[in-house]
Amino acid sequence: MSGKEINRRSFLGGAGALAAGIMVNSGAAAKAAQNSSEASKQTFRICHLTDIHITPHRDAPETFEKAIKRINSLTPKPSLIVTGGDNIMDSFATPEKQVKRQYKVLDSLMAKTDIPVKYCLGNHDLWGWNKSKSKTTGEEAKWGAKWAIEHYGLPGEYYSFNHSGWKFIMLNTVKPDPNDKNGYIGGIGEKQFAWLENVLAGMPSDMPAAIISHIPLLTVTNFELLDSGANLPRINPGWICYDGPKAAKLFKRHKNVKLCLSGHMHRRDRIDYMGVSYICDGAVSGGWWRGPHRGCEAGFGLLDLNSEGSFNHEYIEYL
Repeated sequence: MSGKEINRRSFLGGAGALAAGIMVNSGAAAKAAQNSSEASKQTFRICHLTDIHITPHRDAPETFEKAIKRINSLTPKPSLIVTGGDNIMDSFATPEKQVKRQYKVLDSLMAKTDIPVKYCLGNHDLWGWNKSKSKTTGEEAKWGAKWAIEHYGLPGEYYSFNHSGWKFIMLNTVKPDPNDKNGYIGGIGEKQFAWLENVLAGMPSDMPAAIISHIPLLTVTNFELLDSGANLPRINPGWICYDGPKAAKLFKRHKNVKLCLSGHMHRRDRIDYMGVSYICDGAVSGGWWRGPHRGCEAGFGLLDLNSEGSFNHEYIEYL
């Protein structure tokens, strides 16, 4: 074997070893980068319980306890429960004594979980708006949202808080109906909208945000035909927020808004619009504890949220 052949073989052997070393190191580096990315992508779990409509009647306490047991058994365990409003059956058109009983039942059942709960308000949580049926005057100390705010220890009828790197913004989307003194419509309203703008403007740009409302900002669950021969849809003003499109434009400017959760409709849908997922979950109470509502079974939303803003959503039918 000549010297040239020895040198050639030595070169090829060395080059092969070098290439193998580069491949090993590249693989190790890629794996390390992946591990680092996964480590920084922390995940936490929440439950979205909307339209509980708890009442001492209709076997509601026993049935809702099944939902609580299902939540407590989840692995991994949720670190937070957010409600979507209509936490009790009704205070909108219900006398004080009956409302007290509903709160008592709700408190006893929520005490069966040690998961922190943050409450959103719905139309049935506003005491006495229907004055004739609730036998109120509007002058009561707890009238309107005041009773629920006091009972749940809320900072106000709308508020925000941070949890595991996300900002949660709890809205009150129930507004008086200008055409019906005993009614309501869906909306954020100017004062609350200005507050929402300030909250979003004051957030770090890389902090994900979730909006929680009772009445949906955007949904397709609310379309119904005018009559059997109509070809145009009618939208009930109590089934969607009149300023939802305005909110969608606001969220487009604030890219960290990733998710809007709602209820009210006792039906489910999901709209992905301009980078935001609008999810309307079905009711914990189903059809007010009388089985499914329009085919939607009783259930709750289960979400795994990641620190960088992505999430997974599942609807859990617990019965």
